[in-house]
Amino acid sequence: MLCSRHVSFMKAGRNIWLSIFLALIIIFLAAYAAYVERQGDTPAAQNFEEYTNTTYGFTFEYPQANTIESTSPQYVAVGEGSGSAFSAQVAVNVITSDASEHYASFEQFAFAQGELQCDADGPTGSVRCPSIASSTPFQSSTGLSGELFYLNQVTTTSTTTERSIKGPFIAYNLSKSASGSPYSGVLIFVPGSISLNEELVAIVAGSVQLQNP
Repeated sequence: MLCSRHVSFMKAGRNIWLSIFLALIIIFLAAYAAYVERQGDTPAAQNFEEYTNTTYGFTFEYPQANTIESTSPQYVAVGEGSGSAFSAQVAVNVITSDASEHYASFEQFAFAQGELQCDADGPTGSVRCPSIASSTPFQSSTGLSGELFYLNQVTTTSTTTERSIKGPFIAYNLSKSASGSPYSGVLIFVPGSISLNEELVAIVAGSVQLQNP
């Protein structure tokens, strides 16, 4: 049976994690708000380029100082450098489900796709994101609905287990505009173990829009 001291400690621990989740969301939303505020600037002052995905019919903006690399119409990365020196900082991934997959909602589908992007195996350990740390629905300035969420990440080696928070993941629901798939969308996230660039994530995520809404 747990004593009151242990119960108080666990409650304090939950409060600490809740504070961390809220702080992460506030940081991203602040960066996102800063981007939206800049939408009133002149195009010359913004110094943005526009990426257009003609296959799936959406666009987003990114700073001219950054570069784009795409391995397929489903995946494009925004980062720095080029060729072998390219370093991805933000990934934009088209996500679709098929008839064999059953999800209760777009949110559940988006969480599953985020988990897939997080999970990794290596020679010395593994990374898993087995559960949701926090989730917030939103509507962008371009009128698209989506889900901003973070996942609980567990990194395991032969001798250690470390727990952390992975995110943000920003999932736009494009299901109404998709043909032939129950759920479809655009998932934006920081790939691998790259340090989070809040402003770049906010610029890319905040500017996603359909070509023919």
